[in-house]
Amino acid sequence: MNQYFWQTDVLANCYADNVALSCAQTGRQLSYKELEAAIKLAQQSLAIDKKLLVLIKAKPSIDFVVYYLACLRIGHTAWLIDPETSQLVLDNWFERYQFDMVIDDGNLFWRKTSQPIDTPIADNLALLLSTSGSTGSAKLVKLSVENIASNCQAICTYLPIKGTAITTLPFHYSFGLSILHTHLASGAQLVLSASSIVTKDFWQLFELHQAHCFYGVPHQFAMLSRLGLARLKLHCLEYFAVAGGKLPEKYAEELAIWCHDNHKQLFIMYGQTEATARISYLPPNKALAKPNSIGQAIPNGKLWLLDNKGCLITEPKKKGQLYYQGKNVMLGYAQQRDDLVVTESSEQLATGDLAYFDDDGDFYITGREKRIAKAQGIRINLDEIEQYIVEQNSQIESVAVIELDEKLFVLLVWPGATELDSKALKSALGQFLKLHGSMLVVRLLTSLPRLSSGKVDYASITAQCLKGDCSD
Repeated sequence: MNQYFWQTDVLANCYADNVALSCAQTGRQLSYKELEAAIKLAQQSLAIDKKLLVLIKAKPSIDFVVYYLACLRIGHTAWLIDPETSQLVLDNWFERYQFDMVIDDGNLFWRKTSQPIDTPIADNLALLLSTSGSTGSAKLVKLSVENIASNCQAICTYLPIKGTAITTLPFHYSFGLSILHTHLASGAQLVLSASSIVTKDFWQLFELHQAHCFYGVPHQFAMLSRLGLARLKLHCLEYFAVAGGKLPEKYAEELAIWCHDNHKQLFIMYGQTEATARISYLPPNKALAKPNSIGQAIPNGKLWLLDNKGCLITEPKKKGQLYYQGKNVMLGYAQQRDDLVVTESSEQLATGDLAYFDDDGDFYITGREKRIAKAQGIRINLDEIEQYIVEQNSQIESVAVIELDEKLFVLLVWPGATELDSKALKSALGQFLKLHGSMLVVRLLTSLPRLSSGKVDYASITAQCLKGDCSD
């Protein structure tokens, strides 16, 4: 595999007549040779003698892929955004970043300013991705072509990518974008679809294209569990790959057992946008024995733990802060145009996660460093509370726990549960945490707000609770 998969010698020469992209909505299909021709045409409309900041609405369309790759090839900085981003947010971003252009399904819209934009963009800045969906206040992660290429190459080393995949995650999300990168780098086919995995349309596409893999975040695998793996037509599937958060133990075990019994592979992965996409993975031969582990660092990466004094942890099963090193570590954050002028990278990342490793050197995430609350003088890991609740009752589909005004708010999606059930859970949780009932608020919801990546939207939950929507 050529290091920069978006270059001509890969797309046009290596894979030629292989189908690269198929659009489920339009039926349009491009071979790698045709994709190369489309990129060259897009390059002509983007050719200009200065480096541009280009916002691209990251729709599951061929035109998105073509213009994104054209930006990478020319050297412009592509900022991939949620297609549903409101005009109000776009206007706010324009004030802060002074971007040059918006691309929407192949349509180019130049932004005009009363004053010329004199602030340059760093030569090695290729890609901007948000850390938190489509809100106007999100920080942006700055990435280089080396970040993109090195992470892509590492993922292709351990995932057996071939055949066809159906898009299940948005391209403005680092996990979803990595699927595009790795499948193009491997000469495989990607079917572009906006269909939810709970719809008949998605599974008809899956069967029609004989998809060989399924990528998802924990929320999507919870959906698969409720759909019933045995009911789905997965005979063509070779592997599942999960990332984007910790898969609850009951779903992880169910998935690992099903994969073992049906001779499929399960790749449990861990990553962050700050590391382009992927940081570690657990090989399929360990999935049945260690469904809660994130495994070890990707090829050419390194993981380690530091204690609260900054000392290296060398003892198994001792918790600490997780750090990562690799060429896929970001160039820093941006919050305004001036932040695009310079980049910095030490190739080291403080992940913000708490973890430990076992006797084999496989790592386990126990929670987020910032998801630590203090109630009645007791330090409480909110992620561990969520895991405990789900493990105590298999009927609970999802849970979110936040701290607000020195109280813990527990929001549950629990089909069929009554107020008596929530009161019983509140009592049990109080005993488990050794907290007075007045410190706990438990609410039953029909669904949890989620980001387009499928992750729980804790900011939205906090805002609802601040308005009183989560009170007893």
